[in-house]
Amino acid sequence: LKESAFERHQQFIKEFAHGLGKRKRAEQDEVGPTEHADYLKAFGKPSKEDSIAILDELRNASGAKDALRNVIFASAGSAESFVMMRQAFASSLAASSICGYIAGVGDRHLDNILLDISTGSLIHIDFGYAFGTATTHLPIPELAPFRATPVLLDVLAPLNARTWFE
Repeated sequence: LKESAFERHQQFIKEFAHGLGKRKRAEQDEVGPTEHADYLKAFGKPSKEDSIAILDELRNASGAKDALRNVIFASAGSAESFVMMRQAFASSLAASSICGYIAGVGDRHLDNILLDISTGSLIHIDFGYAFGTATTHLPIPELAPFRATPVLLDVLAPLNARTWFE
């Protein structure tokens, strides 16, 4: 069986960490240039196929997409509470998406969004890129009007996002 790029990468990291542990025990404080060269040679510039394979494995990893949904479900005490929290989540997602679009708020990612686990509502933080500055001041201009990632949209299941936003 052919070993995937992700598995090769993990194996290299394990061997690299094991080697660091040996060096530490031998009272050597820094990693030598040979270890860095080995890593860069193996993974410094992965092929396009390896990059795609790693991204596909990460995208299809179980639990990643439904992590936020599971947090809300665990916070809800009952099925009825979950449905109410999901409704609050959907309403706050829709409202923040529209308001963010109108105000030109950029740099929206899961590190800039908090979840109120008592209600299911989203709370946005970090408005450093507002009034359209994300399209002009970021190295890669942000052109998406708002975030609608699989993690956010999975909370809305079993209904699709179009149903909630209408």
